Amino acid sequence: VSAGDVFIKRFKAQPLPCKTLSIVTTKGNNEWHNDDNDGVVTVTSQLWYKDDPLFKSTKVSCNHFEILLADVPVEIIDKTLRCKT
Repeated sequence: VSAGDVFIKRFKAQPLPCKTLSIVTTKGNNEWHNDDNDGVVTVTSQLWYKDDPLFKSTKVSCNHFEILLADVPVEIIDKTLRCKT
């Protein structure tokens, strides 16, 4: 999937339908990407909706795969749900 993919273009053209929390992974830096990335996707792409008032994000120093095994996303989600933000 690339930035020019039809699906991605359609997705980006849609506003967020509800409050959204993005856990942005920042560690990895695959040299094939020109921008900062998590080894798979760019940080910029993870922050695409940053100007949308329904969008919140938090950066985590994990790569694209480490985040699946880390405790920190569970803690972030739990905290978010408890605060009802």
